[in-house]
Amino acid sequence: MKFAEWQLAGETFDSMTYVIEEALTLTAVYEEKLLLQEIDTFFISGRGVVVVMKVLLGTLHVDDMLYNHKEDIEVTPIGLIVNNLTVTQANKGETVDALFSGVTKEQMENFRFMYIKNEFDLSNNFAATINVPEDAPAQLTIGGAAQVYLYGADFSVTILSIKDAEGNDVTETEAGNTYTIEVSLAETNPVILLYTGQEIYVRSGNKTLATGEVLEYSFVVSEE
Repeated sequence: MKFAEWQLAGETFDSMTYVIEEALTLTAVYEEKLLLQEIDTFFISGRGVVVVMKVLLGTLHVDDMLYNHKEDIEVTPIGLIVNNLTVTQANKGETVDALFSGVTKEQMENFRFMYIKNEFDLSNNFAATINVPEDAPAQLTIGGAAQVYLYGADFSVTILSIKDAEGNDVTETEAGNTYTIEVSLAETNPVILLYTGQEIYVRSGNKTLATGEVLEYSFVVSEE
């Protein structure tokens, strides 16, 4: 487990055996990982494929070797533009136009997320804290189906467990309360990239049932 993930899992700083420089913070260690979300893709004749991405974690640099899980290929941006300016890096929270050569528009469409290979594990189950609004249109129930909105798309899930704010097992959610849920991704979307603190929306159709964030993703599968 990476250093910051280990700390976030509940261990105390005093019990650590890692040696780090004094100026290095927990956030900085965690955000060394790079995660990008695709927004749009288009082709410029004579130049190459441009992918518009948001930097969710870390810093993207020209010549970083990125992994496109959808196509199982590694690609490198040869140019970056942020706010209509040519730059050598794009930071967390920024939207960047990244130029790629040697790939097709079709290869770079609908990949959802991109990262540096082996920096993340893909998961098929995860736990999250959720807040159910007072005007929630429906309940979540154990064994029930829902969608989790991530990376600009809905991923189908099954609700495996629900715990209330006191940690008691319950069978369904109620409006206005906070819960911890565990979900399993449907076979149509067998794995996904997640990180601790990632914001999620739990939905049914186009209706939001709850909002929250990822706590852990312990059921890790291989990328084979």
